[in-house]
Amino acid sequence: MVRFPVGLAVLVPLLAAALPQAARAENPFGLEVAGWTSRMAQTGTTYFQCAGKACGGSAALLSLRQPGHMARMTLAQFADVQERVNARIREQVADTHASTIGPAQEVESRGVRVFTSTRDYETTAGVRHHFVNALLVGPQASLSVVSDAPTTAQARANFDAFLPRLLDLVLAAPGAPARAN
Repeated sequence: MVRFPVGLAVLVPLLAAALPQAARAENPFGLEVAGWTSRMAQTGTTYFQCAGKACGGSAALLSLRQPGHMARMTLAQFADVQERVNARIREQVADTHASTIGPAQEVESRGVRVFTSTRDYETTAGVRHHFVNALLVGPQASLSVVSDAPTTAQARANFDAFLPRLLDLVLAAPGAPARAN
């Protein structure tokens, strides 16, 4: 059984994308990325797991959730959310040795605001996880993403590999204006 990091459990709820019912069972986004497999948890989070060495091996994960639209999110608010999540992890996850976050950043791509922050997490057994936490805010929808890998560089590379399709998903949300790719 694959064990997912506890930090992923603190993300906000996800709205299913408008796809046929059969596709929703495992991947409501219809997002397929070479070298990755996907499954949907009962919480509504879609997990992608790396199936090869190029993306970090089986230790690399990427999760997607679609919170309610967060059109008014600011960089300061995003940073505050990351701090609060990190504090909850340190307080509530029994085997936490350390959990630190990097500075929050905001960039715009194709009309979507992309907020990111890194988190390094270590268990009392010395197991380390490196995360890129992201929130994509488009005109009509938002998408929460967590990339987890053996190194921060790999977590970033995996997030960057998914980013073009993530932007497409946010822009294709119901009510979003059509955009050329």
